[in-house]
Amino acid sequence: MIKMSVTIVDADKVISALKKLRNDINNASRLFMMKEGAEMESEIKNSMKTGGRLSTKGARGGKQRIHSQPNQPPFVQTGRLRASIGYLLSKEGKDNNLFLDIGAIRETKGEVTYAKALELGTSKMAPRPYLMPVVKRHIDKWEKEIGIRIDKLKIK
Repeated sequence: MIKMSVTIVDADKVISALKKLRNDINNASRLFMMKEGAEMESEIKNSMKTGGRLSTKGARGGKQRIHSQPNQPPFVQTGRLRASIGYLLSKEGKDNNLFLDIGAIRETKGEVTYAKALELGTSKMAPRPYLMPVVKRHIDKWEKEIGIRIDKLKIK
């Protein structure tokens, strides 16, 4: 058997280097999440087609709105929902865990109260998901490419 003794000389330098490495990892994680948030915001907005404008297909030649089909992203009608889409990166907890909120978070002439109803549906309307398909694609990509696992995914 061989015995080996390792002594760290200049332990302060090692500790300092490890702290710098941790800061570098935290900064890289923050930049990654900001980039992904911006990409998801763009994809969500682009999924909402401009087709909900008034058309002349109504009864007796009147105008009516053309609505999106169930399980398809909603059509843009006024633009308020699409304008409210954004992302917010925050740190929480003692470990400064990163949280990415994405969806109708920007106020545009008041809160977009129908955003959740479109995403999840109601008793009178089938869902028109516009957030989860994009978020799921990105989460799958994160897991496949860099091994990030998401513990919780909530719709508020």
